[in-house]
Amino acid sequence: MNKKEKTTGIITFLIVLLSASSCNNDDSENHMLIDSADVYAKNFITKYVVPNEVEVGIDNSICYFRFNGKEISQGMKAYDTLSKTYNDTAYNSTRPIEGISALSTNLDSLTIYSDSDFNEAYKAGENLNKLVTVEIKSFGPYVLSNYSSEYHYLIHNNTVKKKYLDLTKEDRTLMAPGQTSIIYFTTLPTLSQVHNMTFTFYFANGTVLSATQQMDFSKIKRP
Repeated sequence: MNKKEKTTGIITFLIVLLSASSCNNDDSENHMLIDSADVYAKNFITKYVVPNEVEVGIDNSICYFRFNGKEISQGMKAYDTLSKTYNDTAYNSTRPIEGISALSTNLDSLTIYSDSDFNEAYKAGENLNKLVTVEIKSFGPYVLSNYSSEYHYLIHNNTVKKKYLDLTKEDRTLMAPGQTSIIYFTTLPTLSQVHNMTFTFYFANGTVLSATQQMDFSKIKRP
């Protein structure tokens, strides 16, 4: 082999080696992306939960709540029915790889009653839901809008925060189960400071879930 042929052989070998290394790197990078990225899916919601339990916790003027229940997964007839009900049949895009769960029925209404007088306008036994702001986890606005880009942020950050009376039907639909939602009292009591509050959640399928917790507003620092 002459000097020219030897040099050409070395260059060819180096090109092949670099190309193989590049391919391996690309494969590795692509593998990492696939492992960490969202996945392609026909339906946005991957699992529905039929609410049959509410957990409620209290921290001064804040109520924390979450819903639990029976799961309905892909492959079940009930899942297909719910997907059609919410028109979630043609998502055909990417979603979080861990999947997305939603309640199978929407929240119709919420009532809040105390056994003590709240203020001069709201005596014991009167509905206090006008006095609260609610922070809920919901995919309703996104799915029911036919996956509008306006609500695309709800894919990863599904929090809707509004005064309770300002919540839309869409906000109260496809709520995320198993995640903590919050009720804030934006008006503080001027009469009794300790209240046994009963929170009752009414769902479209007829389910009613209720819990009573004591709230002590005297511990709150006031301006």
